[in-house]
Amino acid sequence: MGRSLRQSVLSRLFRINPHKRFWEWFQANSDQLAAVKNGEDPILQELSHELQRVHPKLTFEMGLGEDDPFEFIVSADGISSVFPAVEQLVAAAPILANWKIIAFRQPKGADFGILYEDFPLEPEDVWFSYRPRNDKIDVTIYIRNLSSDNDRQAVGASFILLDNALGEYMVATGIGLIEHKPLPDDPVARGLSPLSDIRKIVDRG
Repeated sequence: MGRSLRQSVLSRLFRINPHKRFWEWFQANSDQLAAVKNGEDPILQELSHELQRVHPKLTFEMGLGEDDPFEFIVSADGISSVFPAVEQLVAAAPILANWKIIAFRQPKGADFGILYEDFPLEPEDVWFSYRPRNDKIDVTIYIRNLSSDNDRQAVGASFILLDNALGEYMVATGIGLIEHKPLPDDPVARGLSPLSDIRKIVDRG
């Protein structure tokens, strides 16, 4: 066996599994992660670095669940090509006391608003129309007060509300093209539907 081939074999044998490495780091730092009080905590920068060693597009969310375990959500940030990386990492997670490991941002409902970069958006400010295309639906999102001056903030806020209504996985797999337009004065007369209806539309396919 030549030298370069021996080195290649040894490299594969001793290469650390990236999923195992990440979860070992997470477990070693789980108490510090559970103690985080705000988004400026340096441990979150370390967490992001370790996560991106697994895949550079992976992101995360953390918080308390309904029954008080800490939730660690591994996200592809809506990029469908990164979904396998999310699923593989979560599948490799060990059982961690007081932690619930979740793949993808989950639906939270469409009944609360947000403030995104100083742009407020309530559920009643967002309506939609849709058209089926293959196994997805193309959607036009209508946003109250959308203008060229606030386009980036308004569209960003609407995507968060859409993720909240459907969850990251369903947005990526059930929604095709997404357009954005200003909300007309009488959305009902225009045949538009409130955002709260979008989940049953996507579920129906």
